[in-house]
Amino acid sequence: MRQRADERTRVGIVARLWAAFGIFGVFWGGWGALLPDVQRQVSATDATLGRALLFIALGAIGGMLLAGRVADRFRARTLLPGALAFAVTIPPLILPSSLPTFLVALTVMGAASGAYDVFINGSASVYETIYDAKIMGGMHALFSAGVLVSSPLVGVARQMGAGPAEVLPVLAVLVVIVGLFLPGVDLPTSTHESRARVRLTPQLMLLGTLCALAFLIEDGLLSWSAIHLERTLGGNEIVGGLGPGVLAGSMVAGRALTQAVSRRFSERQLIGASGLFGTAGATVFALTSSATLGLAGIALTGLAISVVAPLIFGVAGRVGGPGRQASSIARVSTIAYFGFVVGPALVGGVAGAASLPVGLLVMTAAALLLAAGSRLMPV
Repeated sequence: MRQRADERTRVGIVARLWAAFGIFGVFWGGWGALLPDVQRQVSATDATLGRALLFIALGAIGGMLLAGRVADRFRARTLLPGALAFAVTIPPLILPSSLPTFLVALTVMGAASGAYDVFINGSASVYETIYDAKIMGGMHALFSAGVLVSSPLVGVARQMGAGPAEVLPVLAVLVVIVGLFLPGVDLPTSTHESRARVRLTPQLMLLGTLCALAFLIEDGLLSWSAIHLERTLGGNEIVGGLGPGVLAGSMVAGRALTQAVSRRFSERQLIGASGLFGTAGATVFALTSSATLGLAGIALTGLAISVVAPLIFGVAGRVGGPGRQASSIARVSTIAYFGFVVGPALVGGVAGAASLPVGLLVMTAAALLLAAGSRLMPV
């Protein structure tokens, strides 16, 4: 009887963490679909909008650094206030009509989202440590699924006349609703907790760098796949729109499989294979003259790199040790976020100096470095 009760408790915790990751993906998918309207709202050019979005990453880095030690001390009790704080920062994105106020709103939202990111990943890492279970891959699959579901739904809403003023409050309410269920994530306290400050060790720096390479590839594909499919490979708007969708779908599949394959292979083996398959996929996408093969390259690349973040975060929590999982993940996440920051800009810079296919080979180089760097990972 007690065993069944414990099993029900574990199922309840996992289900709530699924919802916490899923709603995070729902927001980011919806936000991405709203960007054309947001751009018009603040009268920004493409280049200005690109620079403005960097403020989300800058805010997120600050939020992550502050959130790590808070999460280690309060564990799953951070989930409800983290979700509510994140939800509060979403509606102000409607209000700015000028670029400076828009930048402030983006920075604040970025900080709250970065903290929430650490809180949910830290709780998942604690669960893995306490119950000796692999759940991180499934959690990140739910994030990608949230993006995949939300983005087209918001696109349909926009076609029906809805804009940021209608969509963003709905997204905020959904975050609040999920947040109200998160106090049910009741994780036991370890008897071997440590409150020592987590130092940025060479191991954590390596893990963060490997994750940054995967994020560089992911955001590079998200930002440039539609343009390459349409402008270079001659696809129409529908084909171009398939680029980000194929990437999200392949990452859902890959992350759903992560839990199963991580029982048979080590993190080092899986990330090494991720780099090799990612190299093949990114090269096909960059150099093919066929839109169909280009989509296949995106799918292979997305499937390959999808495993990296959940595996890296799991290792980071293990390296940090009991009571310091969230701080370790925060350190790794902070480094990894630079991949999101520099990826699209680096591809664009090389493309401007040479050509877009050459610029896309930046992602091939990143995947090769990922494969090579995996050999240095802690076992």
